Amino acid sequence: MFSADYLSLKLLRLRASEEWASPGRGFSFLFPKQGQVTYLAGSQAHSLNPGDVLVANGDPKGRVRAKGGGEVALWLFSV
Repeated sequence: MFSADYLSLKLLRLRASEEWASPGRGFSFLFPKQGQVTYLAGSQAHSLNPGDVLVANGDPKGRVRAKGGGEVALWLFSV
């Protein structure tokens, strides 16, 4: 039998001081819903806005946080 969740969908809300880190395995699809998001991977930073889509494969492990100290909401789909 399977011992882990292989598909998941959840609404992720982050305050200014919070971050989400990619799990480092599988694929994560991020759909910003509210606010501006910064995705950090290594020395690179990418801005995301509502309507954008980010596909992360977990290598290197990336982090997501609110841009400009606001609060953000994003849909997170993991495979």
